[in-house]
Amino acid sequence: DGADSENEKPSEKSTTFKALPFMDENIHKELSFFMSLHKNALFHIVEEDFMNFRYRKGDCVAGEEDNLKNLEGCFVIAQQENGKTVLCKLIHCLGNECEIAFAKRCPTETLKIARAAEIVWHRMVGKSKRKV
Repeated sequence: DGADSENEKPSEKSTTFKALPFMDENIHKELSFFMSLHKNALFHIVEEDFMNFRYRKGDCVAGEEDNLKNLEGCFVIAQQENGKTVLCKLIHCLGNECEIAFAKRCPTETLKIARAAEIVWHRMVGKSKRKV
C-alpha cells in the first residue's frame, strides 16, 4: 500500500491493517473494528506460551492506551521505544522506566516503555481445552 507505518506517529496510524498470515478472518474483522473505535489502541499477538493461564501462544489481545501510572498493577500490552510490544504485568513506573513481570512468580525486570494499554479485548486462537 506504500505507507511506511514504522515512521507514523501512533495517532497517525491507519485503523485498518492487513491480517497476519495465521490470523482468523473473524478475529481480523473484530480487531480492525476495535482499532477503529479506539484511536490510541495497541494490540499484541502472544508469541510464546505465557506463564499465565489466561494467555497462550497465538492469542490476540488489544487495549486502549492509558497513562503508565494508571496501569500499575494491571496486565498490559507494553510498547517499547523500539516499537516492539510485550505482554506483561506493570508493577511500578518512574517516568517511562517500569518494573514489569511476565508471570506471578517470576523475577521482575526493568523496561523502558513508550506507551501501554490495559488488556480489554482478548481472542483465543484455535481450539483450547482451557477452563476459563
